[in-house]
Amino acid sequence: MGIGAVSRMAVAVAVSVVLVCPAGAGAQGGGSRSERVDAFVEGYRERNGLGGVAVAVVHRGRVVHAAGYGHDALGRPVGADSVMPVASLSKSMTAAAVLRLVREGRLGLDDPVVEHLPAFAPADPRGRRITVRHLLEQTSGLASQGLLSPDRAHKESLEEAVRVLSGMGPVSEPGTVHRYFNGNYWLAAALVQEVAGEPFAEVVRGRVFEPLGMGDSASVPAGAPVEGMAPGHLRVLGVRVVRALPPDLSTGSGEVVSTAGDLGRWLVPFTAGGRGPGGEEFLSAAAVREALGPGGAGGAGGDYGLGWRRLDGGGWGHGGTEYSHLAQQLLSADGRWGVAVLDDTFSYLDTAYPLAAGVLAAARGAEPGPGAPANLFLDAVLGAGAASSAVAGAVRLRRAGAWGARWAGRPRWRAGAALVPVLVPGAVVVWLAGTGAASGAHPRTVWAVLSGGMVPAGAMVWLAVAAVCGAVVAAVRWRARSGAGGPQA
Repeated sequence: MGIGAVSRMAVAVAVSVVLVCPAGAGAQGGGSRSERVDAFVEGYRERNGLGGVAVAVVHRGRVVHAAGYGHDALGRPVGADSVMPVASLSKSMTAAAVLRLVREGRLGLDDPVVEHLPAFAPADPRGRRITVRHLLEQTSGLASQGLLSPDRAHKESLEEAVRVLSGMGPVSEPGTVHRYFNGNYWLAAALVQEVAGEPFAEVVRGRVFEPLGMGDSASVPAGAPVEGMAPGHLRVLGVRVVRALPPDLSTGSGEVVSTAGDLGRWLVPFTAGGRGPGGEEFLSAAAVREALGPGGAGGAGGDYGLGWRRLDGGGWGHGGTEYSHLAQQLLSADGRWGVAVLDDTFSYLDTAYPLAAGVLAAARGAEPGPGAPANLFLDAVLGAGAASSAVAGAVRLRRAGAWGARWAGRPRWRAGAALVPVLVPGAVVVWLAGTGAASGAHPRTVWAVLSGGMVPAGAMVWLAVAAVCGAVVAAVRWRARSGAGGPQA
């Protein structure tokens, strides 16, 4: 289990308490709802070293707070209308587009995907049993199959993604096991596109964004320029480094850009029995319950519904992670409250989830807690590790002459073997880079994954320092040995 998973488990306990806590419990002293939320967000942002943050709070179908805090990577104040990627919150919106098509009678949740998407031609016959529901609740049996899995290769279009997925056989019988896999939502997007007869971006605009008044939201290919949207940040040892999104296909699974104001309107029907901001029915109450789930025959989807996840202790939510941004949406256990958070600083330990939980608590008059800056501790540990590697390298360099003299009279192969320990970090770097290149992923995606997406960015700094120091030490030691007259065989 990774550090990020441990962090999310710890945060989930706190979040579950907030989601079921009745309004007014443990009320903070003084201030309006907006003042309480503002105070918590500003304090949390400063403690955790975040750049720009935007939040929205919804109560019983009404947006009661939407605001921005801090500044974006271009130095502009962040507001409720600041555009940012919502990452995997897009999955909930893709599922909503599917439910709207179901409402129109264009397809059914339990229809086999192959009935509506001829381009999906599974090589494995089990793939023909994958239904629309299986895609949305991520029980299709499809899954990424290691570092060199075909789905990791760079794809230029949704059509190309469908061809790749057609050749990937399910790793389990459809409808039996939940596996979180972006490919499910690539297929869902292609399905929506085929059934509606227009590009996915137009379908989600016409069936989700326009009915809810989300005028600043759009489905945009990752890496494409978006008017008014600033790049985000990567947190590296406590320092925010500006970083733009790589061109990694995420249609249906993560390419929506939006604002806090629009996300507030998005959450309205989920806190109002399916009715949108104007009181019109966006989804039926039954469809909302279907979306929130969890569904699946025998509960195969686990705690995952149709683009939403049931949280421990009650309530629902979904997180979003990009290589430069984080996002989170939460619904309280009673279904009356909703919170959305956009965070323009990617850090290895999630900051959007506890921020959203704290906003929900503050909005309800409960005590949100301080929001411990876990990343600061992690950065300190990794920074100390990098510094220790640099110091160790300097010490080894000072002693390189003595090392060379000691190994001068020994066979060359034994002296070379003695250098292996200091060369291991460099070998790891070469292996990671080679594996990334072999995956077929776009170079910018490989770089994004290696510089913070797979492990903390600070860990990669530590590895890089150790690799450089090791290479220099090995070269100087070998030269010292040669100068001392060591044998060449």
